Amino acid sequence: MGKQVIVFDLGGVLMEHNIPGCIEKFKRILGDNYNRLGLGTDGEGEADALMGRYERGLVTTQEYVGTILGWCIPGTSARDVEDAWNTMHAGIPSDRIDKLKQLKAEGYTLYLLSNNNELHWKDVLNRVPDFDSLFDDVFLSFREHVSKPDPRLFNILMERTGAAAEDILFVDDLRANRLAAESLGWRTAPSLESLF
Repeated sequence: MGKQVIVFDLGGVLMEHNIPGCIEKFKRILGDNYNRLGLGTDGEGEADALMGRYERGLVTTQEYVGTILGWCIPGTSARDVEDAWNTMHAGIPSDRIDKLKQLKAEGYTLYLLSNNNELHWKDVLNRVPDFDSLFDDVFLSFREHVSKPDPRLFNILMERTGAAAEDILFVDDLRANRLAAESLGWRTAPSLESLF
């Protein structure tokens, strides 16, 4: 057994979400077109496909924001769309930052494995400068062009880091992602708090 590795999801594990606030802002700028966005649903509509492609880095931020802007009420700016999108983030509690620093000091190898997009990642780094430095490496779906629970994303992490499946503990709040990791031999936990 090698060095112990902990792989963290971001949203719902380290980052708190503000879905109601995000929905409210989008309702204001989209008006009657709000349902077209599909936020907070599990649908397979146009917007769901757009979000999925953006999360995998298959469309640029400019294309993503521009498409949504085309659905908005007159007078809405690209900045308004970006602001509404980033309202989804409610911040990272300081005690979670402290816990990451503690684990690092105890000798654990830490990785971040997140379904993320360029706008949200920039927002994270604006809120917590050098957040990425808390990890030995960061794996984001928009950079890797694949998202969880696709096993390819988990395999990218193992191939790039040399981490063995049996040495990895994966912390993710979504069951589908944990099941995908477990199918590769990773141990899993649903929250940071469940580790202690």
